[in-house]
Amino acid sequence: MSRDEVPLEDKRPALMNPSLGGLGMPRPSADSPQQHQQWHHSLRKTPLERLPVELIQKIFFECLEINLPRASLPIALALSNDVIHTWLIRLAFSSNNESARTGFFTKPYLPLDYFSLSASERASLQTEILKCRWCTLPLMRKCQREHVEHVLREKCKDLRISCADRRKLENLKPYWESMDRFDPRPPGSRGSGDLTVEARIFQPPLTQESIQPENNSSASAVIPITPTPAPNATSVSIIPGDSTASTHSASHKIAIWFNSGSVQIRERIPIFQETDVFRLPSCSTREPCRIPDRLLCPPWTPEKLEFLTLLSTEAYIDENERRDRSKAVLRQVIDDGDLETFKYMLGMHIRAKNYGYPFPWPVRQTHYRAAARNADRKNDDPFLRILFTDRKGEVPATDHSIKALMAKYEQREREREIFDA
Repeated sequence: MSRDEVPLEDKRPALMNPSLGGLGMPRPSADSPQQHQQWHHSLRKTPLERLPVELIQKIFFECLEINLPRASLPIALALSNDVIHTWLIRLAFSSNNESARTGFFTKPYLPLDYFSLSASERASLQTEILKCRWCTLPLMRKCQREHVEHVLREKCKDLRISCADRRKLENLKPYWESMDRFDPRPPGSRGSGDLTVEARIFQPPLTQESIQPENNSSASAVIPITPTPAPNATSVSIIPGDSTASTHSASHKIAIWFNSGSVQIRERIPIFQETDVFRLPSCSTREPCRIPDRLLCPPWTPEKLEFLTLLSTEAYIDENERRDRSKAVLRQVIDDGDLETFKYMLGMHIRAKNYGYPFPWPVRQTHYRAAARNADRKNDDPFLRILFTDRKGEVPATDHSIKALMAKYEQREREREIFDA
């Protein structure tokens, strides 16, 4: 064989050449260990990991297995982006109120089927999402803003709103920035809305119908039939020359509560009721989700307390009337001497799984005893002072030592008032 000739085996196509990888891709050389490692890692991928990212995402949304991203790094990378996280929060935490059941969950807003989940499945999904590190307060606040904007866009597009009020609805940024982020009030006690605007729903024009009596052929009188207008309805004149008599509109109010991410479009009625409210985050009254442990432990940063407050009236802390988790959290705060967090928690409302309404953070006998044990005998203990003033009615009647200590504090307060006077 001459020097210029090429061996027959080297004339094989690139796909069959052993010195080349599959599909003609050259194998990494021994001088590049990083490429060598990547090559062998690609050979070890599972069939699921080899799928295109779009298919992995579709499989994830079909099964909604939150633990799937934890299976491997390639799957986690395919499922870790803000769009997917936003869709999951919308799917899990959007309210299932009456007005949301038609014409609200559009494909651009939520490509998934919101109504495919039962109440128990949604509660389980909410619980698992709250455990994830990517479920943060900034992401939840972002979803709140987008949820409110979507409600206004889809449910108010046919409403007649004044120009001044429409400008308010089109620029909600000042309201989001100035809202009370630590508002502990439960639903039903938040007032009639942080922002309320007037709106009108236009109804078909009134018409006149002629009725000809059947038994009196000679009767020629025309009897107009005018429907009874709805309560609070107002008549709006039609442009002169129009053949239509008049157009009626029902007066409504649009109310927004920014901290809770809530919107209500209601008729004007004398008694306000917080019903049919669009809300995010929202949990079922009968089957709420569980607040994760990561939000019930120190360090008590402002962001953690804000997130806990946002969820506290929707998700539950305690399983039953024993109040084990909330009791342990407050006991730890007392032992740590964290007075500011202690005062803040006593002002919060929380939920239990076996009770459908929020209630003040419970105080038990162990909290009075822990505060008394940690108290400085020379000075007034701030923990005991708060317990004996703000939660005086919860002092155990059978604990005579605590009641005697409270009597001593009350006597000291009376002496201080006399001295100050």
